[in-house]
Amino acid sequence: MVEEQKAFRVPIVVKATKDGKPVNVSLPLGVAQADQGSDMIIVTIGFLKKLGIPVRSLAERGFNGLTMNVADGSSARLTHYAEFEVGVHGIWRKVEAFV
Repeated sequence: MVEEQKAFRVPIVVKATKDGKPVNVSLPLGVAQADQGSDMIIVTIGFLKKLGIPVRSLAERGFNGLTMNVADGSSARLTHYAEFEVGVHGIWRKVEAFV
């Protein structure tokens, strides 16, 4: 099946900053998917750097020692997050994502 035809792929637009000015960045269809059952949003540091979205410390918000259990039974420490706006078909939401 072609990437664009896979289920749950949605057209995502992210509000970002370029050269100090706000811009809307349309993401390729293969990089995001809808999951109504998900309790977490996870992004990479590379994604945030590319879009100029600042990374914040969870400790600054009083969240120390957070971990996320992963499929192989291990856990990953969560230390940072980012806030940004995403849009799908003209509907915009502010999200907080773990890095």
